[in-house]
Amino acid sequence: MLALVVVLTLGVFHAAAIAAPAVMSLDTGNGSALTPDVLKHMVETRGGAVFSGLDKVTARVTTVYAPIDIPVRFGSLQLTVRFCNKRPPEELPEETVFIEVDDMQASAQPKRIFTGWMFWSSPGLNAVEHPVYDVWLIDCNTKAPAAAAGSE
Repeated sequence: MLALVVVLTLGVFHAAAIAAPAVMSLDTGNGSALTPDVLKHMVETRGGAVFSGLDKVTARVTTVYAPIDIPVRFGSLQLTVRFCNKRPPEELPEETVFIEVDDMQASAQPKRIFTGWMFWSSPGLNAVEHPVYDVWLIDCNTKAPAAAAGSE
């Protein structure tokens, strides 16, 4: 009976580990990482992109906040937004982002798997092709650091 309880308990912990959301963080190099809330604040104040990331293994969708020119991790992927553009409200809605995506597998050197433009209106046009993760653009904040500093 005790062995059955231990096996069931280990099974629950294993299932919880599998169902854990993909990591979205920024390694600052000193052992700490910026949280999703800090990354969200950076995108809102300095500009950047908001993505949805799908982990195909666990079927979890995670919102990924990526400030401009700051590499952000989603699972084994590293997303670096280089440019973000959003049309004004009086025009047809469209948002574009130029992004570099690297696969940061621990057993190998980082591998660039995507460099190019993503379009909000056509998520399948230039999609990140990865066996475990899908990433697509949701929103773009075009606030420039100089504009944000000047308005405060």
